[in-house]
Amino acid sequence: MYSQSPLIPQPLKSCRQIFLASYVCLLALYGWLNLNREEFSFVILAIQWVPLLLPAMGIWKDNARSYDWLCFISLAYFLFIVPIAMSEQAAVTDWLQLLLVVSVFTSAMFTSRWLKAWKHQLALDAAEQNT
Repeated sequence: MYSQSPLIPQPLKSCRQIFLASYVCLLALYGWLNLNREEFSFVILAIQWVPLLLPAMGIWKDNARSYDWLCFISLAYFLFIVPIAMSEQAAVTDWLQLLLVVSVFTSAMFTSRWLKAWKHQLALDAAEQNT
């Protein structure tokens, strides 16, 4: 995990913290919404959680491609929630869900970009030291 290195750029640190907060809040929101339903359903919770949790192991290992995949996955959530949030019957939780999905997408995209750039710079520095 890269968080042990003292040379991590500040934008990468900040964006990853925003990503983790948004990611956990989105998962918690889906859990809370399902617990407050009249009939709790593990199937609905699984449909909401499983796609978001698929790249979690790669994210834990700081794999930039996992962040990229989560961006693609979050687009499906975005396409689902926008019509609901724009309807006349939209609840505050719909807008919160939209905000969290956009935050997850944006922060995952920037974290992936800065993680790739940082790892590339580390590789260049290592190659330069070897010559």
